[in-house]
Amino acid sequence: MDKESLHKILLQVSEPHEVSNVWKRSYTEAGVFSYGEEDVMRVSKAVKILLGDNNIRYSFSSKDLEEKIFRLTEKTLNVGNVEKEEIIQSWIDEFEAEINKKVDNFEVVIPIENFKITSNLDVGDVEFFVFDKTYCSKWFPDSTTEDDKKLEKNKKPPDIIENQLMNRTCGSVRIKGSPEYVIEAGRNKISLALNILRLFTYVRGDDFYRRYFGLKETLTCNGVDGVYLVTDKGLKVESHYRTGFLFPFEVDDNRKMYMEHTGFGVICNILKKPKLTDLEERLLTSIFWFGQAMSVQCIKERKNDLKSDKFYELASYSFEADRFIKIITSLESLFLRGEEPKRNTLSERMALLLADDLRSRLLIYEMMKEIYEHRSRIVHGGDTFMSTMELDSLAGLAQAAIFRVLEKIKTKELKTLTDLYTFFEVQKFK
Repeated sequence: MDKESLHKILLQVSEPHEVSNVWKRSYTEAGVFSYGEEDVMRVSKAVKILLGDNNIRYSFSSKDLEEKIFRLTEKTLNVGNVEKEEIIQSWIDEFEAEINKKVDNFEVVIPIENFKITSNLDVGDVEFFVFDKTYCSKWFPDSTTEDDKKLEKNKKPPDIIENQLMNRTCGSVRIKGSPEYVIEAGRNKISLALNILRLFTYVRGDDFYRRYFGLKETLTCNGVDGVYLVTDKGLKVESHYRTGFLFPFEVDDNRKMYMEHTGFGVICNILKKPKLTDLEERLLTSIFWFGQAMSVQCIKERKNDLKSDKFYELASYSFEADRFIKIITSLESLFLRGEEPKRNTLSERMALLLADDLRSRLLIYEMMKEIYEHRSRIVHGGDTFMSTMELDSLAGLAQAAIFRVLEKIKTKELKTLTDLYTFFEVQKFK
């Protein structure tokens, strides 16, 4: 964005409103500013416009940018036009200097807990790899100049990096921006990739063996973990955080075969596209929520050993209800639109998609209606009990539905949401 455009936007934000007293600040006893609704709307609009520029979007989060603009409006309050112009120009100069200083090409690397791979695995532009000495040498390259040699002792990998990363599976994605932006965007991209992999869960087996995996803070694991940003010159930023024993989720040859047969390649192709169709956007949203659901830890077999522990039973049922609601959300985001009746419409569409004969369709239809009724009791009535069979049945149906949509995208039967809804109408009146 050029300086002239930026200056115009900031000038509009800083202008007092002629009708309502929006720039009149009311103070609490502590002297804290209270902003009017129009203040917030004007600043929010400016933030949205500014974030449309790549250089700005890559440099600041919306929250940081909003705070900067609010601080600017405070400085321009009740000053003359000449002084206001000077304040805005000074703000722009500092703003551009901060952008140039912060932006770089980073590789975001985050260790993944309880996740094993037999070879490097790509999910869109996210790569999963096992961190070893080869990667460590990239982060801490050999000294090449006298200045580098003087700092050689600082190039030795810190113990925490070797202890936290060596021989662990990590997720990696390359992003341009400031460290703050890159960490947030990188975590989001890697989280989406993990949720895509959770789509290929063995619904009953992975739960039984507690094969839960993901970013460490999402699991009940004690310890310290971190996010690492790497440039061509080596490790630049490391950020550590503390978190809360599980069996690893392993992408072995059998799982790879399962993934390829059920649509993993289709998802990877979608992730590489610069512009998605409305159906592809809905599909990724659905997969995201299914992945979130399967990351909820439901350790069912422990209840048999803790029958007298009522608190643990209630907590366990709450976890299972959490998974249940997220799976329903996954299905709603893909198959429902607008103000359609949810229970009957979702039940009907699941039946039409998953079965070809009348008897099977009726069975799925009645099962889904009962499942959705249970969803209403959880959300509106506070019911938390969830049978293992009901939960596993719902997960299996949702997984099968997503796989079926992926198959139809692959064969080009479905390209848009209109195609999907037309498919349901055709099946209904076949």
